[in-house]
Amino acid sequence: MTAARGRANRRRGADAERAVVAWLRANGWPDARRYLAGDGRQPGDIDGVPGVVIEVKDVASSSWPTWRAQVLAEAGGRIPVVVRRTRGVGDVGQWEAETTVLAWHRAPRWADRPDRSFCRRTEQWWVRLPFGELMEALR
Repeated sequence: MTAARGRANRRRGADAERAVVAWLRANGWPDARRYLAGDGRQPGDIDGVPGVVIEVKDVASSSWPTWRAQVLAEAGGRIPVVVRRTRGVGDVGQWEAETTVLAWHRAPRWADRPDRSFCRRTEQWWVRLPFGELMEALR
């Protein structure tokens, strides 16, 4: 990968993180903020959502099993959430998001979701739904 391409990828990732933070602040999480680069031990990409670890992804090709394993490793008992920028969708609340079925059923406002899949890498069931719906259920 060239240096220019690496910078472009980091910029896209940071832009997606800023979009998620803006959406969270506008929808009831005023303390949401990005974790800035540091020692690499930050739990996820977004801070300020109590009890939730959020990983934000902005890539064309899907790597859900890898992303799930990453957020689980960082969650430390908190609710793991992966949100992926959905191409052509401007509303962050409509971007694809996943959490474990176990975490989903612990959410105060969960509803039955037919869109479940088993991940062999994490050995857990996951549910996929729009980011806004997931976050509203966690409120």
